[in-house]
Amino acid sequence: MNNFPPFIAMRLSILASLRVALLALLVVLSTSCENSSSLTVVLVDGSASFAIAESSAARASLEAVLRGLTPGDRLVLGRISGQSVANYRFDFDTTLSSTGVSLDDRDSRDSVLARIRMTFDAILSTANAGQSNILDAMSAAEGVFVRASDHRNRRLVVIADMVHEAADYNFRTQPVDSALTARVLRERRAAGSIPNFAEVNVFVANAGGRTDRPESYFALHRFWMTYLAATGATIDSATYGRAALNAIRQ
Repeated sequence: MNNFPPFIAMRLSILASLRVALLALLVVLSTSCENSSSLTVVLVDGSASFAIAESSAARASLEAVLRGLTPGDRLVLGRISGQSVANYRFDFDTTLSSTGVSLDDRDSRDSVLARIRMTFDAILSTANAGQSNILDAMSAAEGVFVRASDHRNRRLVVIADMVHEAADYNFRTQPVDSALTARVLRERRAAGSIPNFAEVNVFVANAGGRTDRPESYFALHRFWMTYLAATGATIDSATYGRAALNAIRQ
């Protein structure tokens, strides 16, 4: 048994406590770094009208997303088409390599981003005039977030004109007003179909609808801001519409 003078024993005790605290801090920082990667789900409008009118702007939105990806980040890409949530299939799902070797990670990143661009272009080039089921595509995105608990930073990026066209509702033929908004919320709540986007940052890029009718844009804006607020998502005017491109870049 060591018999140190009291002042030395006290200092040794303090040093031991500091060592334990430092080790604990290192564990916390290590865990934080592992969990700081992002998960981004991108939904792109697969309708022919959108692909023809918005292909260049849509690609610019995708590039804004890709520029922000870092090693360890995950990106899931899916199309907005006639798929219901029950049969929805995503087109691409990848996690960027994070080996700690910057050159290897950069080469891998370049290869993965090229494949993402090819898949994105394929969606736009095979767009058809069919349905544009935005609501169910969003519900499918919820499943990705639910199953991925290892990502702290979560983003949903919707690249679409936001004109929902499906068997349940058709925003191109129905007036998108407060009555329709209330009906959609009521019916989807009853069916348990409103996704939970708590802690998810939502960006809606390229929203427009009928560009020659400003009232159509604002009607869609009111609907989606109300609907997304019901999901618990983090969204505001800066992340909806044309301004969303700047917000994604940040």
